[in-house]
Order: sequence, then C-alpha cells, then structure tokens
Amino acid sequence: MVAHRLVEALSGHDLFASARSWDGKWLSALLRSAGLPRHLLRVRDTDEALRETATEILRAVLPAARLDLEVHTIVAEASAVRTASPRIERLRMQPPNTRHGSGPGRRLAT
Repeated sequence: MVAHRLVEALSGHDLFASARSWDGKWLSALLRSAGLPRHLLRVRDTDEALRETATEILRAVLPAARLDLEVHTIVAEASAVRTASPRIERLRMQPPNTRHGSGPGRRLAT
C-alpha cells in the first residue's frame, strides 16, 4: 500500500537525494516488496538539481565561456560543505531506532 501511494504521488516528479545509492536501495526494496518494478521511480543526485538550477540562473548573467566553470565551482563547494559533516550524514542515513542516544526525551548528539 505504501509503495503504491508513493508511486501515485511521485510519478512524473524529479526525485533527488544527497545519498542517492542509499536512498535508491531502499526505494528499490520498497517497490519490489510491493511487486512493482524497482526502477518505477528513479532517484537522482542532489548535485544534478544544483547544477541544473545554477546553470539556469547564471546563464542570463555569465558569458557562455565562464558558465560551466562557475557552475562546477558552485557544485563542488556545496558538495564540500555537505561532506564536511560526515557524522550528520550518517545520522540522517540511519533508521531512528539505531541512532545512539535517541529515544523519548533524548536529543541526538551532533
């Protein structure tokens, strides 16, 4: 039921994830468990969305010769910031019941 509602709600939309392989793995498992094709919904890397958005915005103000370089720089810097905190990424990727220090009335250590 969850997988069918997910497909109904998200079909035709772009899906992005910062941990594409991890999220894609679980999305695939969810779809297969419902008897649906595992590639019915596809997850793209958030860097692709950032690259597309930056290109669209900067195209109007940068010469074509500089556009690719500037977009590459923006995406690389954003990726560096995102990976600078691997502990936060790991916490985001773990199911809530496996996080150290989680539970009723307890805060996650960051």
